[in-house]
Amino acid sequence: MTVTVYRSSDTSAPGAFNNTAGSLIAILDACLVNGYGSQLAAGWTKAFSGANKAAYRNSTVAPSTGFYLRIDDTSTTESRAVGYESMADVDTGTDAFPTNTQIAGGMYLPKSATTTTWMVIADNRCFYFFYKYAGNAKWQGFFFGDIVSRLASDPYGCAIIGRGNTGTSTNDENLPRASNTLSQVSQGHYIARNYNGTVKSVNFGKYAPLTSTYLGTSGFAYPNPCDSNFLMDRCSIIDDTSGASFYDLRGHMPGMWNPMHNDPAADGDTFSGKDDLSGRSYLIIANVNTSSVGKTVMETTDTWR
Repeated sequence: MTVTVYRSSDTSAPGAFNNTAGSLIAILDACLVNGYGSQLAAGWTKAFSGANKAAYRNSTVAPSTGFYLRIDDTSTTESRAVGYESMADVDTGTDAFPTNTQIAGGMYLPKSATTTTWMVIADNRCFYFFYKYAGNAKWQGFFFGDIVSRLASDPYGCAIIGRGNTGTSTNDENLPRASNTLSQVSQGHYIARNYNGTVKSVNFGKYAPLTSTYLGTSGFAYPNPCDSNFLMDRCSIIDDTSGASFYDLRGHMPGMWNPMHNDPAADGDTFSGKDDLSGRSYLIIANVNTSSVGKTVMETTDTWR
């Protein structure tokens, strides 16, 4: 599958993600559905639309889930996002994740008059949206779409990750959150159903060794002293953390890696994989969080799945 990186600095890119109603929809339309300039669209469809509202659907070709992301972009202070298994129109859907009980109205993406820089990294089954809120030097983020599942067929393996609270506190930035404990769920992380489809809208855990709340906040010296390498591991998805003695490894996040160092490298740095990761390219993303440390590694080649 083709992985494409879209940036606000691209020629013919849509405008800023700012405190204008519809600004997020303009970006997602261009990146996911229509393309712009020399950038082809990621391969999604815009299933339904309304006044500053939209419902996007990822690929319907198996093994994709074909689930929906509803965006309410009517506010000038924050966009709202929620996933649905099915939809009848832009305002009507069934089997929401998160549910209204979990987060009424869905995830929050805060807007600012001075938020201009954004980046979308996508294939036809999922996407990451990064943006620098209010001119911040580091990235806030959002994810929607199909995970990389260990199941041969995973009809409910679609997840959403975002801010679960209104406002602009960096403590509520959830995309780079992870745990080094199998039994801990991650704030703002929801998957459509558990692995056997019996439990809907599951608050799942993103597991990454050596993390301290956020990706890239703990671990070995950088670079690793004995071989001068950059060490990283996948971000695993644990979808049953109900307190049992054993937990379910559902799969991993597509294209997202945990650097096993404390705040390594610099935002925007790129590097190439070695050995079993040869032929893959990577991008460093500086995390926004309360402690203002940590990095996320994003894979930028067609090697997510």
